[in-house]
Amino acid sequence: AQARQRSGRAGREASGKAFRLYTEDAFAALPATTPPEITRVNLGSVVLQLKALGVADVAGFDFMDPPPQSAVIRSLELLYALGALDSTGALTPDTGAALARLPVDPMYGKVLLAGAAGGCAVEAMQLVAVASADNVFHNPRGKQDAVNSSRAKFVHPEGDQLTLLGVMQAYLQVERRRRAEWASDNFINVR
Repeated sequence: AQARQRSGRAGREASGKAFRLYTEDAFAALPATTPPEITRVNLGSVVLQLKALGVADVAGFDFMDPPPQSAVIRSLELLYALGALDSTGALTPDTGAALARLPVDPMYGKVLLAGAAGGCAVEAMQLVAVASADNVFHNPRGKQDAVNSSRAKFVHPEGDQLTLLGVMQAYLQVERRRRAEWASDNFINVR
């Protein structure tokens, strides 16, 4: 449906053509409609909100477009592993209730709660902000040596998360009016 809609845009204002980057056979094999989003996404936040609203049997909940049972079960397992659900599947009063109040994915919420408990809430917020955004690094063609040299300033031996945190902290240390220039010089995506 989306492929047909896109081709309808070509020629709306004037004559036009639609170029598809797949074969006719691939086009013919596309589903007639896009599956509902709830059947395609991580359900952690949805399941957590249902639990917070008092829905005991999330697996039996009457969704308008039911997601796959396996996705619901994976979400319940994830929430249990994060400490948001107890062994009976009920929302825990501490972690579960707190995660349900946060407007972020439950895994990011757990990072924020752990950061607050560990005395590094600001760093946890910065890390979640960077991790939940688009790719931080910009890779322009023909400048790979300059990109690698610039990126080496930020690489942390303990892993990608601390590298991202270092990028965020370096960005915040730059004067506001110079941040766009700094980002460009360091091949950082300013968005």
